[in-house]
Order: sequence, then structure tokens, then C-alpha cells
Amino acid sequence: MGSDSSFTTLAATGAPVVTTGSATNVTSSSATLNGSLDPHGLLTTVSFQWGTTTSYGHTTAMQSQTGNTYRNIAANISSLTTHTTYHFRIVATNSSGTTYGSDRTFTTTSCNAIQNGGFETSFFPPWNSAGTRMGSDRTFTTP
Repeated sequence: MGSDSSFTTLAATGAPVVTTGSATNVTSSSATLNGSLDPHGLLTTVSFQWGTTTSYGHTTAMQSQTGNTYRNIAANISSLTTHTTYHFRIVATNSSGTTYGSDRTFTTTSCNAIQNGGFETSFFPPWNSAGTRMGSDRTFTTP
């Protein structure tokens, strides 16, 4: 006979487990916040807190989830300011407690940037502050 082994299993129910993911589809005025959640067998509400500081100040709409497996959670936010760094984290609550994900950040693009296949292309107007037509400048930034 082989030797005995011991192991620990997760409780079937308990406080939710969350992980803050990254922000995607970031533009000059909107973004998609991503994370993951295991509701741990209980009806769980999940949302994202977000804002320009770690005090956040905004919360996305609550989503209800249940089950015992990890699932992806996403929320779209809009009316953002260009070239601004935003903080966000996922938050989940069930009858066993509230769990906060770690803080993550993203920065909105310039108001005239277009994201295309991983490249950000910024086009600047062909007029200077004196109203004189200038050459067309283009800036190309790779990730």
C-alpha cells in the first residue's frame, strides 16, 4: 500500500473570490473594465469601482452571479476625460462577505487618436494657433 496524503479543499460556499483584470477597448472617452469572479456557491453581486484616484467615486451597475466556478466579468464605462489616468477594481458581495480586487489603472487616449490593430495613430489638425495651414503631422506609436 502507498503512503497516506492529505489535502485541503475549498469550502463549497464562502466569500466571493475576485481578480481585477485589465482595461480593454480604451479610447479617449470610454473603456471596458474586466475581472473574474468565483461566487463560491452563493448569490453574489459584483461591480467595478472606478475614478481618477483610489477613492474611486464611481461604481458600475451591479451584476448578479451564482455558482462555484470562475467567470469573466466586464463593464463598459464612458464619459471619460482624454489623457487621464483612471483607477479601478472589482468588488463582489455575498452573504459571507465582501471581497475587493487589487487596484489597476489605465490611461485614456488623446481625443483624436484611433486605435487600430494594436497601433495608436494620432492625427493632428493641419492648422496652427495662428490659423495658418501647416503640413500634416502624424505620430505612430507601437505598443
